[in-house]
Amino acid sequence: MKSASKVLYTIGKFFNVIEIVGELLVIIFAIIGMVNAPMMVEMMSGMENSMFATEAALKTTALGGLIGGIVALIISVVVMILAFRATNALDNGAVENGPHITMIVIGVIGGNIFYLLGGIFGLIAENTLSSAGA
Repeated sequence: MKSASKVLYTIGKFFNVIEIVGELLVIIFAIIGMVNAPMMVEMMSGMENSMFATEAALKTTALGGLIGGIVALIISVVVMILAFRATNALDNGAVENGPHITMIVIGVIGGNIFYLLGGIFGLIAENTLSSAGA
C-alpha cells in the first residue's frame, strides 16, 4: 500500500505541475492584456460584436484573470507542498495520519482522484505498519 500511495501521490503531483504551468500562463496573458489594452481595443474596433468595446472593459477582464490566476497559483503551490509532506510521511517511520487525511480532503474538494486514493492508501499503509510492528 505504501508504494501504491507513493505512485498515486506522484501522479497527482504531475497533474499539479500542469496546473501550475497553466496558471502561470493565465497570469502572463492577463498581464499582456492589461499592458496592450489600447492596441487590442483599436484592433477590435472594426468588429461588430466585440466583447471589449472599451479599454476599461478589457483591462477589467484582464485584472480579473490576473487575480484569479494568482489565487489559483497560491492554492496549487500549497497543495503541492502538502503532497510532498504526505509523501515524506510514508517514509519517516512514525505513524502520521494527518497528512494523508489532508490529502483525502484535498482530493475530494479539488476533484483530484490521485490525491484521494493516495491518501486512502497512505492511511492504510501507516496503520498496517503500526499494527504489524506492535
